Amino acid sequence: MAQPDPAVRRRLAQALADLKVRGHTQGEIAGKLGLNESYFSSILHGRYVLQPHVAEALEREFGVRADWLLSGRPSPSADEGITPSWGTTTTESGDRLADVVTEEVHRCGNCQTRVVAGEERCPYCGSLLQWPA
Repeated sequence: MAQPDPAVRRRLAQALADLKVRGHTQGEIAGKLGLNESYFSSILHGRYVLQPHVAEALEREFGVRADWLLSGRPSPSADEGITPSWGTTTTESGDRLADVVTEEVHRCGNCQTRVVAGEERCPYCGSLLQWPA
């Protein structure tokens, strides 16, 4: 049986922390991925290896780059349109989050995660972001 890669676990933990900041619970995330919470927790704690189909589900549901999670490298198709499901929710003021998020969105130069203008560091890999003038 393959041993979990500590770097993959760190990237998954970073992604989970960011999703929790956005208001998602671990149970909700597991449910959207089609996993039971106990199994998802076992992946997070290194008892099981993060499987590609789970990483791909994270990309589909939440916009977390599967290639970055699994290898630390950005996907060659990082600019192909992935619209995370959270982009269709609304804020407390009633604005569609997709409208708020897509006003000025760029990609992190390191992991290709979508970031909103004004962020100082990438929420997934922690890289210092450089914004166009």
